[in-house]
Amino acid sequence: MTASSAISSDERRFRRHPDIGLEATNFGPIERAHIDLRPLTIFVGPGNTGKTYLATLIYSLHTILMGFRRFPFWDDPFYEWLTSINGSDHDFQEILPLLRGHRQLRKFSDLPDYLCDEMQAVFEISDFLPKHLKTELARCFNVTSPARLIRSQSRYNRIYQQTFDRTASISLTAKDGPDELWRWESHISRASGSSDAEIESSGRIQDIECIAGRSVNQLRSDWKRLERSHSLRTRLATEVETSWPIYKEISSLVGATTSRQPLVYYLPAARSGIIESHRMIAGAMVQRATRPSAKHLETPTWSGVEADFVKHLVLYDLADTGYIGSTTARNAEVPIIDIARQIETDTIHGEIVTKTVVSGGYPEFVYRRRGESIEVPLSSASSMVTELAPVILFIRNNIHSGDTLIFEEPEAHLHPSAQSQIATTLAQLVRAGVRVIVTTHSDWILKAIGNLMLEGEMTKRTRQSERQKPPQCSLDIEEVGVWSFRSPDEHSGSVVDEVKFDQDSGIEPSDYEDVAEHLYNQFVGLHNRLEHSKSNSESNYE
Repeated sequence: MTASSAISSDERRFRRHPDIGLEATNFGPIERAHIDLRPLTIFVGPGNTGKTYLATLIYSLHTILMGFRRFPFWDDPFYEWLTSINGSDHDFQEILPLLRGHRQLRKFSDLPDYLCDEMQAVFEISDFLPKHLKTELARCFNVTSPARLIRSQSRYNRIYQQTFDRTASISLTAKDGPDELWRWESHISRASGSSDAEIESSGRIQDIECIAGRSVNQLRSDWKRLERSHSLRTRLATEVETSWPIYKEISSLVGATTSRQPLVYYLPAARSGIIESHRMIAGAMVQRATRPSAKHLETPTWSGVEADFVKHLVLYDLADTGYIGSTTARNAEVPIIDIARQIETDTIHGEIVTKTVVSGGYPEFVYRRRGESIEVPLSSASSMVTELAPVILFIRNNIHSGDTLIFEEPEAHLHPSAQSQIATTLAQLVRAGVRVIVTTHSDWILKAIGNLMLEGEMTKRTRQSERQKPPQCSLDIEEVGVWSFRSPDEHSGSVVDEVKFDQDSGIEPSDYEDVAEHLYNQFVGLHNRLEHSKSNSESNYE
């Protein structure tokens, strides 16, 4: 029996990304937004309407919640429960039967009461999540306080302008189909008499289904040794080699069946300039470049997403020198590695090579053209190569199935043909189990994704199974969400509306249609004037 056939349909469902709904009001330039995070989520719209703001907010929330999973907080509550002085051997004995049986579904309420209360409290304690959210928002947006992220509203009349602060609200809801798994919301307001922010939050984990009874054959000896112990909690708290795999096994009860925390990666719009100079930047101490680390330094600071991006480059695994260093764990995800290889083969026509530099110890990335031995520093390579090099490196060495990738302006410095190839890359990542969020201005990317959605619809209608075609060649319509950011007038914040897919026109934001119509009318007008001028010139000549 293969590994895939041994997975039950329920476990396969549990491995999927849950449906995440995000609401934001009065946040940055955004007046209101209500979006669904699909496997592929696309933000479109004019500049300065909040696309990057919402993408950065998603990055921040994903970080403090340890991923958008069926169950929030991948490990902290479990670890606290296992090592808590308030727990008891009896509490732990209650959970042992759940780990010994056959695979089956149980409810969250079937877990020991102490554990349920511990995990509900994470959402309900007034200072735990607000404290983390406050720090992460300030870090990621590079502001002194999240109060600066609250959108102010202005009232105008003929005599005066009055500006007053409102409350910014953020809400996350996780669902599995019609069933709500958990909900969490937060409100950011300006502290009275201060420029700092006050954050309040609340949430609730529903009585959701949990996977119980996973196979623990490899842990059998550990269980027997633990059961003979006078204090199970003491053994778990003190014997790391024994407690860690059991702790992971327990944490998988309400999480997915994977043993790693889903991570989020952000490829900022400034990625090409950063990767060209990352070694010099690293010398300036990446960790001290964010605002919380530079409170008393009069130095420029980065946003957290940019600092994290550089950190990934500086700490890049140099064992992975062009696929040769793939480990067993990575071999299980060969399709993701192959996506990077395909970008190199089809788009940049070469390879991004990683090297160790003795001075400083930071990695160096160079470009080697296909069929040639000459290696070119990225600072001397084409803008297309420097734009796509971080994408290749992240896919090749960082991103796993279950992770989230936020990708700003993938079309930057790319020819239209390369833009359409990147659209295929996004679909391949979705097929490999990566949630992808993209901000774009490219009509070429939207048209290419529309074609992939049409191909997916055609596949459904012709009843072809996914086994009969390369899975990366299509997207289901339900897998893609396109959201348009627009400002109704100069005194209003941005509102976010969904752009529906149309089988006749594909993905066509209304403002794109307006621009196309304006350019066409301008062309026709200029052409008519030119013909009229030409006719008059010929008449005068005669």
